[in-house]
Amino acid sequence: MLSRITGSLPMVRSYCFCLLLLSTIVAVTVAVAAEELPPAPTTFKTLNGKLDLAPLNRNAPLVIAKGGFSGVFPDSSEYAFAFASSLHISLWCDVQLTKDGVGICLRDLLMQNCTDITEIYPEGMKAYLINVTQSIYSRTPRFDSNFDILSVTGFISLIKPSSTWLNVEHDIFYREHGLNMTNYILSIQKLGSVKYISSPELGFLQSLSGGINREVNLVFCFLDKALSDPSTNKTYNYMLSNLTFIKTIASGIMVPKNYIWPVTSDNYIQLHTQIVQEAHNAGLEIYASDFSNDGIFPYNYSYDPLGEYLSFVSDGGFSVDGVLTDFPLTASEAIGNPLIISHNGGSGDYPGCTDLAYENAVRDGADVIDCSIQMTKDGIPICMSSIDLLATTDVQQSKFCSLLSVIPEIQSKKGIFTFNLTWDDINILRPKISSPLSDYVMLRNPRYTNHGKFLKLSEFLTYAKDKELSGIMITIENAAFMAASLGFDVVDLHQKTQYKLVYTLPLNIEDASDSSVAEINKFAEAVMLIGNPLNSCTGLGDGKPRSMKAVEIGGLVQTLQDKARRPARAPALVLKPSDVVEPPLPAAAAAAAAAAVPKTTGYSSPRSDAPPPAAAVTAISSTGILLGMVWVSLLI
Repeated sequence: MLSRITGSLPMVRSYCFCLLLLSTIVAVTVAVAAEELPPAPTTFKTLNGKLDLAPLNRNAPLVIAKGGFSGVFPDSSEYAFAFASSLHISLWCDVQLTKDGVGICLRDLLMQNCTDITEIYPEGMKAYLINVTQSIYSRTPRFDSNFDILSVTGFISLIKPSSTWLNVEHDIFYREHGLNMTNYILSIQKLGSVKYISSPELGFLQSLSGGINREVNLVFCFLDKALSDPSTNKTYNYMLSNLTFIKTIASGIMVPKNYIWPVTSDNYIQLHTQIVQEAHNAGLEIYASDFSNDGIFPYNYSYDPLGEYLSFVSDGGFSVDGVLTDFPLTASEAIGNPLIISHNGGSGDYPGCTDLAYENAVRDGADVIDCSIQMTKDGIPICMSSIDLLATTDVQQSKFCSLLSVIPEIQSKKGIFTFNLTWDDINILRPKISSPLSDYVMLRNPRYTNHGKFLKLSEFLTYAKDKELSGIMITIENAAFMAASLGFDVVDLHQKTQYKLVYTLPLNIEDASDSSVAEINKFAEAVMLIGNPLNSCTGLGDGKPRSMKAVEIGGLVQTLQDKARRPARAPALVLKPSDVVEPPLPAAAAAAAAAAVPKTTGYSSPRSDAPPPAAAVTAISSTGILLGMVWVSLLI
């Protein structure tokens, strides 16, 4: 079961291995067997509740790949289309006409925005009045100038898509220059894969309606509300109030995503509009556009594109009938069978491990919520994402700022640690939201930077018991240090629930020898990797789409020109048995010995009469470079 653990709750894909992507922690688990996972959503509130292209989930919204996988490869190039080709995805081709009437797939009418024409014909620039948008220049240029422009018929013949979406932006412009887009589209719409034809010019769609195949859907595209449709001279804002008229010509509409979820000037989403319901009431399918993984996200989505898709395609209040995106794999991931595991609650939206974070995680649909356990000076286990209060609270501005110290067993820099303060002391501190990209002015939910209340472990367990969850995850870091210095014996906790052990691999490991895997298998049932998510495609056989097949070593490099290639990097480390074999945890120090820890660390031993945390789970794993122990337990 491949899972992604996250504070902002993107969807977590379920596969046959448990690879929990977490921080540097040891052992684990809530492992829910595949057959115990919650079922995939069965009802999306789309117009018809079904989708011809998705036999595995016939009511799922359609994923439309704009120019193919254009977030990585040049828009409408062979690789962009090939990597997005799937039975469940419709490939979008922006149709442009050449001087001699040949239809080509090209994102923009202005060729300098999407080709290297300025290098080939530097003197050929002309000016015309049209509405255009710029390409995204922050994306990698390394695949530029590596692919030929494809004709529409050439694209269909080469890629053989199961569904093709033809979009025509500038019919009137072409007619003014003696080219007939209507005749061209009618001549190729008989090709079997053409399922959709769209345009922001209603007059163009009307010109097709008499000769189009019944199986082809016509979709009217809305642009900025202040702009006008040149074929009707009506603003798109005005056209919104005439959906019943649009229904006489088209079977659907496509709107920018901010038509559905408006965004405030300070980058927060507002209440959704009624346009989805209004379109469905008029008998129109409605598609949302302008999705990408590298755009500007409202703070509500915590920079998580999956969270954004879910607000449009969830099976809650409404669902659009499809999304137009530069990153079709991300959209496809959002419309699947999810297992959602929180990371310190909804820590992308609120300070981690606070009541607000957990409430947000449950409200957003988490299947598993987690508690990272730290110990206080008076021996109370609490939920907090870091043992260092500097990372999670405003302790540096409090009366406890003099307790700064260095504890090499935990970290090399100075900190103020949870075991320096009592639970009552910690309760007067204000939580602090984690913003790992704050150096790039990418802040998380600034309205709630210091909101929320920390919970004791017992409070967390009580909160979780009456929630509709598949399980909980309990994390303990620094197990060896707590046993030797604080007298807190994680080995002696009583097992109350089921669990599985998952071993966390060291950083920068990209391969493992067979002997090291065999060594891990002696004490763990799965492994956890720290780093980028992995893609497991076992069981699909020859049915894997090209985007999910393993790339041959050097395969993509062969498509690059020499000037675009980077120097080869040093080989990555390989996990060896010696990296896995580690000494056992030390026995817990006696209370008297724990109390004798040097005062410079600023902590004392826990109360000898403090009861063990209720419903805790016993789990032991190797420590070494790993920092602690994690339990994930099923709620019973």
